[in-house]
Amino acid sequence: MGGRNAPASSASLGNTPNACSLPPPTFQEQGRLKNSIPIGLILTSIALSPTLIPMPNWVLYAILSALFAGLTGVLAKGGMKGISADLGLAIRTAVVLAMVVVNLFMWKGVKDLSVLTPRAWMLLIASGLGTTLSWVCYYRAMKDGPVSYVATIDKGSLLVTLLLSFLFLREPITGKLLLGAGLVTSGLIVLAWK
Repeated sequence: MGGRNAPASSASLGNTPNACSLPPPTFQEQGRLKNSIPIGLILTSIALSPTLIPMPNWVLYAILSALFAGLTGVLAKGGMKGISADLGLAIRTAVVLAMVVVNLFMWKGVKDLSVLTPRAWMLLIASGLGTTLSWVCYYRAMKDGPVSYVATIDKGSLLVTLLLSFLFLREPITGKLLLGAGLVTSGLIVLAWK
């Protein structure tokens, strides 16, 4: 009876795998783990947000857009070391073109070509020209200036969007929108102040 409760021998313990016997992670592995935790938490929270916090699809897409837009500025700044802003923009645009074409055919959006009106063509082409000018200016500013400042000032486009959406699209201007626009303007003034 007493043998049933006796502790296992040291020999039998040595034959069983023990998590404590694993070597500790190296300093480099610890750094990678520490850096991956915030990104993992952000992506997990975004993936779970539709179930935890009910929201329309467009809100989720807008959040993802902000996340990826924040990444592109930092990645582009790092990638333009030793090259011109125009070459960096050309490489980025080539990747964007390829990915957009793949996305178009994956989601079968190409079938909508037949319903495009001349006015829609004109507005979309004008939008493309505006995007081109915006990107050229953005990359040249980012090449010479701190990306944190350039990206924040670039968000001043929100004010232009709000004004044009009210004038041309007749979208309502609410107190919340005006407050947000005022805060953005204040931030731009703080950054531009010397």
